[in-house]
Amino acid sequence: MDWFQRWPKDALIAVSSHFLGQYHIVSEDETKKQLIEMMGTVHDGVAENCTVYFQRFDYKCPGSLIIVIFVKSIFVFFIFQ
Repeated sequence: MDWFQRWPKDALIAVSSHFLGQYHIVSEDETKKQLIEMMGTVHDGVAENCTVYFQRFDYKCPGSLIIVIFVKSIFVFFIFQ
């Protein structure tokens, strides 16, 4: 697998689900599911729109998605503690 190729949206949602699925979020299950899907969709949208606006492929790997999830979880932790 070439890590620098564009990942399928379903794979990005699976990565998001793996990390956010175990994270306790005070909300309804449907809201948590929508948040997980949104994280993968936004990450996929960035890669897609980079090719439109910059006429080149932006090398986004799931590692950057994991970093975004990690930073946001730390932010949420400090707000609600």
